[in-house]
Amino acid sequence: MEDQTIDTYNKITAEYFKARVSSKGFSHLLEEFMGLLQPSAHILDAGCGFGRDSKVFTENGFQVTGIDLSENMITAARKYAPKALFEIADLNALSFKPNSFNAIWAMSSLVHLDFDQVAKVIQDFYTLLKKNGILFICVKNGQGKKVVRTAEFRNLPLTFYYYSKEQILALADKNNFQLIKYTNAQSTTGDWHVFYFRKD
Repeated sequence: MEDQTIDTYNKITAEYFKARVSSKGFSHLLEEFMGLLQPSAHILDAGCGFGRDSKVFTENGFQVTGIDLSENMITAARKYAPKALFEIADLNALSFKPNSFNAIWAMSSLVHLDFDQVAKVIQDFYTLLKKNGILFICVKNGQGKKVVRTAEFRNLPLTFYYYSKEQILALADKNNFQLIKYTNAQSTTGDWHVFYFRKD
């Protein structure tokens, strides 16, 4: 993730919380993901933001470790989802032990990484998951890179990278992930590719 994007998230934490805390647009994806897990499964919320999804997971009896590179987002997450564990961490430099998690939830976090970074992160996700672990990935549909500024977030810059369905499937296949389900999701924030994988 670019420093500029981290800086923006640190500055807009309050606005982002207000805009997203009540969002139910992707709640069906959370339900489907949780339905693939065993009770008390340990989930890595990779790019957790202020902890919106982490809170849902803990309320449903799962163990959650949330990571984000924005210090202010992590501070907000600790307040909003106190049953989860949170730490400031870089997706490009994950330090957890192999086979640490039953599932990984990467909801719109890989959108801030370029292709080479995404390739490495998916490889690391495979290492971190236990056998038969579940990986959820949601990325923006498209190609290339775009710096986005919106009035909602004070016109501060956020850098997004866009991916095709085929690009993500190829990276997953290279790392021996098995596709459980693919779907396309539409929301006010764009057109999304949604993947559910299982570690072989």
